[in-house]
Amino acid sequence: MQETPWKTRPPEGESLQELAARYRAVLDDAVRRYPGKTIFIGAHSKGNMALLCNVLGIGLEHYLQFEQDNTCANVLKYKNGQWKLVLMNSISHTGKLYKRQNK
Repeated sequence: MQETPWKTRPPEGESLQELAARYRAVLDDAVRRYPGKTIFIGAHSKGNMALLCNVLGIGLEHYLQFEQDNTCANVLKYKNGQWKLVLMNSISHTGKLYKRQNK
């Protein structure tokens, strides 16, 4: 894995800035369309990581500090124009607290 993915652009893909903006646009649209409702968005790990940085106001240089396991759930709460992280990278539905947990 590249050490500084927030500084580069894949030859035929999006930069992390573009990925974060695209995921954020989807989230903002869902919040506008369904105010006060619980919204489920299925997404890929890299997009989740970029979106978490974006909504929490954390620079993309911290992108690699987030882990997003397959089938994980993140819970964000939107209130008064602000996002709060309630739960991150939960895979409790698989019987584990996190991916690398010993059996």
